[in-house]
Amino acid sequence: MLTVSVAEADYAPKIKEKVKEYSKKVQLKGFRPGQVPAPVVEKMFGMNIKVDQINNLLSESLVNYIRENKLQIIGEPLPKTGGNIDWQTQKDFQFEYEVGLVGDFNTDQITKNTFQAYSIQVGEAAVNETLQNLRKQFGQNVDAEIVSEGDFITGQLKAVDGSFDKNTMLPLSKLSQSELDKFVNKGKGDLVSFDLRKAFNDDSDYIAHATGATKEEAEELRGEYTFEIEKISHQALADYNQEFYDKVFGPGTVSSFEEFTQKLKEDIEKNYSMETREFLKGQVYKKLLSSTEIELPQDFLKRWMLLRNADKVTEETLDKEFGPFLEGLKWNLIQGKLAAEGGIQVANEEVESRVKAMYLSYFGNTQPTPEIEDLVNKMVEKYLAEQNGKNYNRLLEQIEFEKTLDYILSKVSISEKPVSVEEFKEIVSKENNKN
Repeated sequence: MLTVSVAEADYAPKIKEKVKEYSKKVQLKGFRPGQVPAPVVEKMFGMNIKVDQINNLLSESLVNYIRENKLQIIGEPLPKTGGNIDWQTQKDFQFEYEVGLVGDFNTDQITKNTFQAYSIQVGEAAVNETLQNLRKQFGQNVDAEIVSEGDFITGQLKAVDGSFDKNTMLPLSKLSQSELDKFVNKGKGDLVSFDLRKAFNDDSDYIAHATGATKEEAEELRGEYTFEIEKISHQALADYNQEFYDKVFGPGTVSSFEEFTQKLKEDIEKNYSMETREFLKGQVYKKLLSSTEIELPQDFLKRWMLLRNADKVTEETLDKEFGPFLEGLKWNLIQGKLAAEGGIQVANEEVESRVKAMYLSYFGNTQPTPEIEDLVNKMVEKYLAEQNGKNYNRLLEQIEFEKTLDYILSKVSISEKPVSVEEFKEIVSKENNKN
């Protein structure tokens, strides 16, 4: 509890100064502008001026005391309720504030741990799977005579019982296997009967997309339907040639199939390396939170949450909101300490570069032309200014978060273990199931 005493001698000079200022600015009927006598101003506005000046003194005194005594507080000082103040006649005042003090803590415990890192061994199967996906992605749609899995078919969709009748296109990749089998190997002019809801796994969003109905209408569509095939569009796999290589990696990056597969393998390894590092950072983050003991004034924080977020937090929702709030608060304290210890800072250029890289990826991450460069720079400026700077602050905090974890990783012991793609996916799955 902090007690702030304010004597008349503390605020009287400030009131006198403010009255003079009002005398020069206020406009009152019967007086020339800037010539209103001080006694008149004091009579009309004196009480408001007095309250404002005392409140200013209170805020200034609290801030100075906290700074001079190097108190680590969270939230804001809460004025103690109760007691009557007679602003009219009272000359000396005493105010009490409850503050949330944070106990001293250290993060050294984390450095005593050894963390398991994983290096993924990219085998031939992973390369071939990615290769086939790229050939599909960069392949061309061609007309076909016979339906295959993954084709798009256009035709007349009709309800067996009902009035629904529409020409539409069905993406066979979205169909359940049992209903898909009814279409495969059919040809133009064939009529296929199938269960609409079973075909799209009872997903009204897909049904709406396929039928052109609204989601509300799609939820009512059910039963047997027929589809008369008029056109079959098949995505042919891209050929292994320079055009394909250039589309994937950019003009002239590779010039042979051997170079292409080698570059592909390197990129897959790079992507998995980033994924395994993010997983490692997640492990460090969890360990930091669990191993760092911080004494927090929980009762104070609950009162502070209710008072400062009255429009969002109620007595009924407090328990649900408090856990995540406390975890986030704890991390902010840990991160603040580590940032100071490691001299971690985020420059404005780093934030801008992060957004620029995001927008350049839309253009294929190739060397941008001056026109694209100018367009991207304008997009970056617009994005960072949106939502009153919230986008900027969010990215700044994200980069600071990443830098903090990188700093911790430089201080802990790491044991590296080679695993396959499948083994790593299983490790991640088990970890996620713990949460």
